[in-house]
Amino acid sequence: MTPRTRSWPWRLLAGTLLLVSACEQQSRQLTSSLEPDSADLHITEAPWESQAQMNRRMNHLTTFLKNATGLKVRYVPAINYAHSYALVERGEADLILVGIYGGYRLLKALPNAVPLVVQKPSYRLVMLGHRRWLEQLEPGEEPGLASVTGRRVGFGSRFSGSAFLQPLLAMQSMGLESADIDQCLHEPVQRHLPAQVANGMVDFVFIPSH
Repeated sequence: MTPRTRSWPWRLLAGTLLLVSACEQQSRQLTSSLEPDSADLHITEAPWESQAQMNRRMNHLTTFLKNATGLKVRYVPAINYAHSYALVERGEADLILVGIYGGYRLLKALPNAVPLVVQKPSYRLVMLGHRRWLEQLEPGEEPGLASVTGRRVGFGSRFSGSAFLQPLLAMQSMGLESADIDQCLHEPVQRHLPAQVANGMVDFVFIPSH
């Protein structure tokens, strides 16, 4: 089934933050058993998409930073959102691309961390619904947040601001609580969410429009 989409008018409160840790750098992990890590700058990001896609995108970013600064830049993969934060907190990463929740968490944990870049909030929250529920709407009736009541709903990671925190805030603004949902599924790789609603694993999903 092909899901229908509707762009909701709630703009996300903040975009991606690029933070630098001012903590004293700790010993870096060895790149091999013989050679130490010779990178000048280590960057990480929460894995909100597949690792293969992360590797391709971060390869472009590290190349850009190397050409712009002359520094040796290395991408440090993270297992999950919490691991990406821990890499910065332990001094194993100097820069992190992070969303609103992760940025708030790291700024609380590392008072000396500095926001370098804030992405313009130019994308919106999108709710996708399975056709079997959308076909039950009255002629001319538009789907709304109330449709998630008693349904199975898919979100991004529990640490995702755009794919979990923002949907909850949007629901709260409409008088809905998380308890109104029948089942809640979390999918860290946000690109998988549309397929899950199309395949009937969930009835609705929330994704950012970027």
